[in-house]
Amino acid sequence: MLPTPDNPNPGPYVLGRQAVNGEDCLVVESVRTAPAGNGTQTEYYRFWLAPQKGFSVVKAEAKARGGVFGEGETVIAQGEAQLREYADGLWGISQVQQEQYMVDDSGRRYLNTRTITSFSKDYAINASVTDEMLAVALPSATQVHNELIDAAYSVP
Repeated sequence: MLPTPDNPNPGPYVLGRQAVNGEDCLVVESVRTAPAGNGTQTEYYRFWLAPQKGFSVVKAEAKARGGVFGEGETVIAQGEAQLREYADGLWGISQVQQEQYMVDDSGRRYLNTRTITSFSKDYAINASVTDEMLAVALPSATQVHNELIDAAYSVP
């Protein structure tokens, strides 16, 4: 389904199935069209979901067409995730690598950022949290300003 004047942002919808690193994935896409300069810019967000692993995202990609990107599709972001089973049937990310691109004044794409995030072996999902884990101990006489209620006080 392509954008139309009546429906400029179709989706998300399932494109089909594709294997990613040996995982049988559903490929889902969402499209966003918006005004850009004298025309429109369309962005395509595509996700590869592993149903057998809790529908975790194992790959993602964003492409753009129109506006500063010209008529051809340009990859503006992409990433892949490694998954881990944190508990029986509870899947999540153990590492994710992503790249984001920009377009220079001449219209050429360049790598803007590359990020790799790894979760330590003792990272847990759906684990018990204690009050001690959430507590923040501030030394006596610390000046505090609570911006939510616009109040200032000192820690006893």
